[in-house]
Amino acid sequence: MLTINRKFNFSAAHRSLNPLWSDEKNLHYYDNGFLGDPGHGHNYQAFFIFSGPIDEKTGMVMELSKLKRLVEENVVAGYDHKFINEDVAVFKNRPVTTENLALYMLKEAECLFENEVIHPVSCHVIESDKAEATAYSGGLVERYINLKLPVNKANEETFCQKKLDLKLVIAGSFVPETGVILPEANIKKICGDLIRDFRGRDCLCKNPLWQIAKDIWEYVEDLLPIRKVVVVDDSDCYFEYIGDDQCVVVVRDLFCASHKLINRELSEEKNRELFGKCHQFHGHSFNVELAVKVAGCAPKKLLCELAGGLKRVIDPWRHQNLNKLEVFSEQVSTGELVIQVLKDKITKEIGRDVYRLRLWETDNNRFCLR
Repeated sequence: MLTINRKFNFSAAHRSLNPLWSDEKNLHYYDNGFLGDPGHGHNYQAFFIFSGPIDEKTGMVMELSKLKRLVEENVVAGYDHKFINEDVAVFKNRPVTTENLALYMLKEAECLFENEVIHPVSCHVIESDKAEATAYSGGLVERYINLKLPVNKANEETFCQKKLDLKLVIAGSFVPETGVILPEANIKKICGDLIRDFRGRDCLCKNPLWQIAKDIWEYVEDLLPIRKVVVVDDSDCYFEYIGDDQCVVVVRDLFCASHKLINRELSEEKNRELFGKCHQFHGHSFNVELAVKVAGCAPKKLLCELAGGLKRVIDPWRHQNLNKLEVFSEQVSTGELVIQVLKDKITKEIGRDVYRLRLWETDNNRFCLR
C-alpha cells in the first residue's frame, strides 16, 4: 500500500484530567499531563497519513499543496494557539491526552475527506519526546514510550559506554473517556524496572541489537500490551522486534538530486496549473529508509548486505537531474512514482522482499510503500 504523510505544527495549551476524579487519581493516570493551572503548553507535531490511487495525469495521489491547505484550514487551525480543554468542543468532556488528540484529529480528517478519492489511514501526534501516539482508521490506538538505555559496547580492542534509543510501542483496549491505554504511573514503574535490569549490557559481542530488542519484548510482554520494540544505535540503521521471532532490519541513506514535475503530453500552461511551484526546476535531499523482515536472528552481515544494496541502487541517482533518467522519460518524477521505482530496483538488487520503504522529499513530506 502506498501512503503519503504530511506534517503539521501547532502550539496549544491543555491539561489532562477527569474532573470527577481526585487529584491523586488524576496524577496516577496522567502524571505531568495533569500539572498546571489551568493548564500547560506544547509545540505539537501532527502527521496525517493518506492513501489513494495515483492519478495517471499528475503522478500524484493528491496535490500536496491542496492537501496541506485542506488539513491546515479545517483541522489544525482548530487547535493552533488554543486552550484545547475549553476551545475544542469534543474535549470539553474528555481528557486531552496525546492518544485522544490523535484519535479525534483523525476523525476530523476522515469527515473532511469523506467524498474524496484519497482517505486518511492514520494520524500520529507528538506532544514531546516522552508523549506520542498514533490513531488508525480501523480504531486501533498506539502509544509510543521513548527511553534511553545505558549499555556497554566492547570488543577485543575497545570499550565504551553509551545510551541506546529505545522505543516501546503499545496498543491495548483504549477508552476515550480515560484517554490512555495504561495509567502513566504503571508505565513509569515498568520502564524504570526495565532500565534497571538492562543497564550496562554488552550490546556488541554478547548481545547484538536485535537480541536486545527481543529480550526487552520478552521482559515486557506480560506487563504491557506490546506491539513493537525499536532499538536504535546508529542514525543509519536500527532494529524492530515485532514478536513471533520476527525482526525488522532498517537501513537509511540519502541522495541529492534535482527535478521538475512535468507531464510531457501537456502544455506548459497546463503543467504550471497542475504542479504549481513544483513545475519549476528545483531539488531535494531525498532520504530513503529500507526495512526488511527476517525470522530469527539478524546478523551484522545482513545489515551490511542491505546497506550495500540500497547504496548501489541510489548511487546512479546522486547529484543527477531525475528528469533526464530513462526511467522518468515517460512518467512524472513525483515522490509517489520515485518510491515505486526505487522499490522495484531495491527488491531486484537485494533479492529479498521489501517490508517497508520510506522516502522523504522534505521534513514535511514523506511517502511509504508496504
